[in-house]
Amino acid sequence: MDIATVDALHWAEREIGEARRDYIARLAQAVYIAHDALCSTGVRNSDSGKYESSEDTFISWCKSVGLSKTTAYQLLQVNALLTSSTPEEQMTLEAASPSLLYAAAKPSAPAELVQAVKDGDITTHKQYQEVMAQLKTEREARQKAEESCLAAEKDKVAAQRRAVEAEKERDGARQALRGSKKQEEKWREKAQTVQAQLDQLQAQPIPSTAIDMDELERRVAERMEAERAKHPPEDPERSQQDSRDAYDAFILATRSIDNIWKTLRPQVGRLGALQGNAKNMLLQQLMKVKEELIHECENRQSGS
Repeated sequence: MDIATVDALHWAEREIGEARRDYIARLAQAVYIAHDALCSTGVRNSDSGKYESSEDTFISWCKSVGLSKTTAYQLLQVNALLTSSTPEEQMTLEAASPSLLYAAAKPSAPAELVQAVKDGDITTHKQYQEVMAQLKTEREARQKAEESCLAAEKDKVAAQRRAVEAEKERDGARQALRGSKKQEEKWREKAQTVQAQLDQLQAQPIPSTAIDMDELERRVAERMEAERAKHPPEDPERSQQDSRDAYDAFILATRSIDNIWKTLRPQVGRLGALQGNAKNMLLQQLMKVKEELIHECENRQSGS
């Protein structure tokens, strides 16, 4: 191919490009004028006499002049882009390729990219796509960073909430422990008082006929029932305290039995012929207590 032919082809390419650019700008203005004329007021159908949808009429008109619906609305977007620009920006846009104009005229186009096209910083559609991809990557990275920061903030708030709850539980445990110690001191004082009373009774001479086991058991039972009524179990901590109180009562009863035996033991030699009866009576009572204790423990275990 000779030099003259090459020069002729280059000239033709430039003319076609300039013609297409000029064609797009002029065509966008013409489509806008038609759309404004048809859609600013209703359009009456000459056959039926009724008003028809303005947009439907506009689309029908576009088809009649060889424009598809998609192309028509793209041209309206291009015209909006041109009319919203300064004279200097319009000159830059009119020199851009149709594909770049269509891309920059989209409502979803980023404002910074549109301004870059108006300023002439982006001159080709390929360059526009590359910058668009870069913005998308940066946007996704920024979104991930924001999500990470949000997740970290949620973790921080959750950790602070757990710390507050742990502190409340610690304070509650300390308060419960103080209450338990106070209750333990009360029961210790009561046990010491009862022990002192038993010691006082033991120091006094008691005739053999003065000991009534049934009466003693009844009094102990009434005392324990009265103490339970004062402090009914309300929660697990109360239940644990009741268990310790009951165990203290058993310790007290054991000491009482031991003191009673110490009182009875000197009386054995005075029983004479009644020794056998007294022994059987006491052993029977002890066996009865033993059996009832075993039975009660088994019932509690099976019930739990």
